[in-house]
Amino acid sequence: MKLRLPKPNTLYGQLLLSFICIILLFSLMNGLLFSFFQSRLAKEAVASRHDMLEDVSTRYEEHLAHLKTMLNNVYNDATVREFNRQLRAYGPDEANYLSAYRISNALRTNAYNPLFYLEGIIVHYGIGDFAVDQDGSSSASDMFGRAYASPVYSHAFWEEQLRKDSSVAMLPANHYASSSDVTDGASLMPISFKLPGEEYQVIALLNADKALAAFAGEAGAGAFVIADENGRLLYKHGLEEADAALPEFPPGASHVLIGDTYWFKTATEDGTAYYSAVSHDAALSGLRHWFWWSAAVFACALVLATAVSFYFSLRIKRPVDRLLDAASGASVRLAPDSPDSHGIREYAAIESRIRQLMAEKETVQSRMNRHRSILTSYGYMSQIKNINEDLEEWQELMASETEGSYDLILYELNFRAEAMARLNLRPEQAALAIREHIREAASGLCPGSHTFQLEHNHILTVVRNGRSETVAALVAEAKRLLDPSASHCLVTIAVSARFEHAAQFGHAYDQARSWIDQAQPLNETQIITAPRELPDTPRLSAEDIERLSISLQAGQAGAAVQAVDGLLAQLHRSGAAVRQYAEAAGLLAELLTGELRHADEPDPHIGWTLRSIRRGLSACHTIEEYRAQLVRLAETVALALSMTNVSDDDPVVSRVMGMLETNFGGDISLEQIAHELNMSAAYLSTYIKDKSGTNFIDHLNGLRMAKAKELLSVTSRRVGDIAREVGYENVTSFNRLFKKSTGVSPSEYRRGRQETGKADRTG
Repeated sequence: MKLRLPKPNTLYGQLLLSFICIILLFSLMNGLLFSFFQSRLAKEAVASRHDMLEDVSTRYEEHLAHLKTMLNNVYNDATVREFNRQLRAYGPDEANYLSAYRISNALRTNAYNPLFYLEGIIVHYGIGDFAVDQDGSSSASDMFGRAYASPVYSHAFWEEQLRKDSSVAMLPANHYASSSDVTDGASLMPISFKLPGEEYQVIALLNADKALAAFAGEAGAGAFVIADENGRLLYKHGLEEADAALPEFPPGASHVLIGDTYWFKTATEDGTAYYSAVSHDAALSGLRHWFWWSAAVFACALVLATAVSFYFSLRIKRPVDRLLDAASGASVRLAPDSPDSHGIREYAAIESRIRQLMAEKETVQSRMNRHRSILTSYGYMSQIKNINEDLEEWQELMASETEGSYDLILYELNFRAEAMARLNLRPEQAALAIREHIREAASGLCPGSHTFQLEHNHILTVVRNGRSETVAALVAEAKRLLDPSASHCLVTIAVSARFEHAAQFGHAYDQARSWIDQAQPLNETQIITAPRELPDTPRLSAEDIERLSISLQAGQAGAAVQAVDGLLAQLHRSGAAVRQYAEAAGLLAELLTGELRHADEPDPHIGWTLRSIRRGLSACHTIEEYRAQLVRLAETVALALSMTNVSDDDPVVSRVMGMLETNFGGDISLEQIAHELNMSAAYLSTYIKDKSGTNFIDHLNGLRMAKAKELLSVTSRRVGDIAREVGYENVTSFNRLFKKSTGVSPSEYRRGRQETGKADRTG
């Protein structure tokens, strides 16, 4: 846009002149304030540097006090003193060096404490020339000559230090040779502790560089020096050897200016002095920054004032031009709540009327476009015609813009009947609760998304114009919400490929449904974002089928259980989907029940149990559930065959089975029946096994369990009463045998049968 210089007699020129006057006044005040505060700020900058040094000295003194307390505690530790007593009493050859191991362990806690900034703690015993640190023990000569080697603090130095009576000694920092025990190039300040008259001392090696970095901060940017009460340098940083001499401070002075360097000093009560040095430019760098910032503010203010002047002039001129163009019939689009007319009532009234007319035109065009988009998505609507709720949500989706990309997220809910029965919660209620949780998560992560309830076990979320990251975050959040409920409802989530047109809704929905079928039998929420090639469903070999048939006809379920385990293992190794498990389980169930086709009509209780197992197989979702139902089916078929395999031509076996069926609820035993038949119990047991293929006790328990299942299913009597009626005085034994036979306890079996009955009635 071309800008023209304003004329002085125009509103535009008057506004610009006013802003220039304000800028000049502001600049004058800024210069006066800078001159007035320059000297004051310089003094405050110097005082701030001294305050920082005092703060550093306080931190150092507190830290040194902690270290001295720690050294005193170590020195007076019972184990440390006891080991010294042993050295004094028995000599180094007879001392218990296991104490040295305990001392090393005790030192490790303090030596490795990151708040102490220590490179090591050494207990040096004069008797026996022995030393212990946090990593172990050795001779003192080896410890100070290898692990903590220093040209200044040699073994001889510490031997001499041991002969002194000093209590606590802070020694000048020195660079130690790099080793496994000392950081490369570290400057360490030794601090020793010893009581008069004792033959041992404790030495802490303070990493002065780390302590300075932790305590000094900005104050450590220049030179930093610590000196003792005699003026001996204990530590120096950033100070060249040529400048090692400290300056003289006048009495009571806290800083001096020598050349172009400010020196600061503070001293503690015990005479320890702390010095810092910083160049004159660095000390007053804030003032220069302030000056340049003032200049920058002035320049920005000038530019801003000029821009504001042009803005207000154009703000008055532009609405007039727009209204004239609209009145002349030019193509003009006025945005709602346009800022150009704010504050001018006449402009706002005219613009409001024009905006109403344009809004009516846009509404007509939007309706035409929306109906055209709805017609193109008719194929998708026919795919999800089973929506039973959320009509308002569906209408909102259809009424919104259908241009742009879409992501479909399909949730399949697989409810576990027994677990839902224990909660006294119907699947329809649980599905509504899950839908609300998913809808809330989708609204938070993907605004504008829509979530529907499909049929009774499917939920659909449509995300429009979503990013891959937000869709992935939504799916992850859904898994986090659903995983804790896996024991009651297993959910499979399929995320379709992104599609760009509403006409592709149907294809995306079909794609998500097909991916759902690829879920594996896992006890957790599964997320499927891409198809995979499914393996062939394994089958039993002819040899396995023959062995299974022979075993079942003999009344034994062992081979069938092995076949079940083998088949499930093949499915697991191949990565089969749940539907393949269902297919394989159905074929195996047909094979097992087919063994009864040539047998006599089974007992009604056996038939009822077989129907219950078939319903259980259709509700399986995990490998463990499939195995439990198939093993139960194999054992039931084996029991039925064992009961029908009894030969009607054998009077002995027929009489035994008749006595069992009549008296299984009483106190009946093999010995009693053998006495009735004038036979020995051992011979009768072998005879029954040979003729029927099943032991006497298995026949008896089978009849009792069948009767117990009937009573649990059709009555509400107590478990203890049912146990006594079928022949078990000990309820614990009954519970154990029942769970061994069915895989569940009597109470769980009853709840499962009641829930199955409800499902049959509602179905």
